[in-house]
Amino acid sequence: MTMATLFPIIWLTGNMGAGKTTLARGLQEHFGHVDDMHPLFRRILILDGDEMRASISTEETLSPADRRRHNLRVARLASVLRAQGFLVLVAVIAPFASVRDEIDAICHPVWIYVKRGSPATADKPYEPPVHPHCTIDNDMLSIKDAREVAAQFLLRYCASRSPIVANVLPNSSAASGPLPVTIKPSTVTSSPVTCAS
Repeated sequence: MTMATLFPIIWLTGNMGAGKTTLARGLQEHFGHVDDMHPLFRRILILDGDEMRASISTEETLSPADRRRHNLRVARLASVLRAQGFLVLVAVIAPFASVRDEIDAICHPVWIYVKRGSPATADKPYEPPVHPHCTIDNDMLSIKDAREVAAQFLLRYCASRSPIVANVLPNSSAASGPLPVTIKPSTVTSSPVTCAS
């Protein structure tokens, strides 16, 4: 097993202002400060949409074509960083389902839909994902609770797919037992969190 197979790319999608960057930074801080967390989990990089536009996508506008180019560029960068052994958290809107399909083909991310009651408009288009790996409703969760749920989901997801990761997890309930919120199997739910097992 190579470093590139230890961790998935985690893509936080959601409309503008949903809390993607806040959640990504919270996860980075969480894994950086857990005393018994293995150093592998401290190799976290965040690709933030605003920072990416200010650095690698400076020419792109908010037109659908430019959004697509920007999203695919970020996906390719995430794939390169993952191959170097980083756990990559992408906090980029990726508003169109068709572009998310293209992203899937490039880097196969785990999709976390960060939901908040900011409806799509003509200047802020957003097509909600139909089957994300996990949905976190920030209208119903505190920042702290959202971070805790996302961290536990991420630990479980990684451990279920990598024996190496499972063996280095801290001796806690983070990788087993119920998440601290109600989980329902469908993606249409009034629960604040919906995650695939």
